[in-house]
Amino acid sequence: MRIILYISLSILLFLQLGMSCKKEQPIEPCNNPSKPKMKVNENFDLVWDIKVNENFICVATVVTPNEVVYWTWKGAGHNDYMVAFNKATGDTLWHRDATGGTSNHTLVGNNIYLNINDRLVCIDPSTGNEVWRYSPAYLSDYVFANGSIYAFFEQGHSSDSTFLYEINPTTGIGNKIFTISASDRSGYRQIPKGIAYWQHPNGNDILFVQSGGLNVSVGRGEYFAIDITGDSMYWDLGNYFNSVGIGSAPIIHGNNVILNEGWTYNASLDLVNKTVNWKTTVPEVNRTRGGTMVIMNNKIFQSVGNPNSFSGSSSVLNIFDLNTGALKSSLKNVGHDWRASPLRTDNNKIYFTATEYIEIVDANTNELIQKILFNEQIGDNLGGYPGAGLDVDPTNGNIYTTRGWSFVCIKEK
Repeated sequence: MRIILYISLSILLFLQLGMSCKKEQPIEPCNNPSKPKMKVNENFDLVWDIKVNENFICVATVVTPNEVVYWTWKGAGHNDYMVAFNKATGDTLWHRDATGGTSNHTLVGNNIYLNINDRLVCIDPSTGNEVWRYSPAYLSDYVFANGSIYAFFEQGHSSDSTFLYEINPTTGIGNKIFTISASDRSGYRQIPKGIAYWQHPNGNDILFVQSGGLNVSVGRGEYFAIDITGDSMYWDLGNYFNSVGIGSAPIIHGNNVILNEGWTYNASLDLVNKTVNWKTTVPEVNRTRGGTMVIMNNKIFQSVGNPNSFSGSSSVLNIFDLNTGALKSSLKNVGHDWRASPLRTDNNKIYFTATEYIEIVDANTNELIQKILFNEQIGDNLGGYPGAGLDVDPTNGNIYTTRGWSFVCIKEK
């Protein structure tokens, strides 16, 4: 009886998948993508879209050599759903539950690495299968360098220590290599969120770390560099900005590290001489918290984040001179951070989503050259606005994101 019931249910499930999107799993895509060959606007065409039954929130998008993988979530709690499409045709390749909330999605080689419920996980993007999972404690952040993964794991509220592990990206086998103790940092246990690798001229491997220090319920932003080769603290800046929080993750440029505190400060530090190249204060009307940074054409692009009372209801994209820290330009009215994607770069352009638009900035002129708003016919069909996940295919410039109830691929003419 059980076998008959199982076969019947399997047949029913097969029919549902072949004929329509499943009502009980609204994030699951239809098997037959729409390929309307319609123009989004005068400069872009819609290559394909895959519509689902109900609205959802896209949290990340990663383009691989063959696939495009999306992570979405919907409703109460946070249990992300993964779905992969053939990036050229939009055909569904696989879909499954991530079994937890996800963040820090990174493509390296043939695999995607991500944080799932504070665990470092490696998946095969061609199948969605988990290759390995590493979880000695609670993952804070990780970075790839010299063929290894360096990852910080905090031990929890009652622990004094945060541990740094070196992990083999192929096998998922790791070793603890460094310890940071709250007792050595005025009682602030460390929660690193932003790591940048740098190699000293003497050959030593250095990690520059931005961390949210926490002492019971009191927070502060901390900055330090660890000499992995020498097994020692290379440079400890403590609460450098005298701030309760941290901003965009640091970026290495040559022998310098670029910092963003969040609301107020940016800085460039010389890692060889351990000196400050420049430290600037962002004008109140241009301040925007969080976001991410990229460097292009000798400029720092610091992305949209939370708007403040001075910048109005919209967030801001700030552009700074890499050598002096001077504010060169500020692009306002670029939407809110709750729909903002990471900054993606390709062909001297910077791409991101914010509120109702896909935005493209010319890295040469500092001008916003596109605010892609889908035309009325396509917009009405897809519904909603772009989500927080966006990626650009470096081989052809195709843009992958979401629009309302649909996964979309658009291409510049």
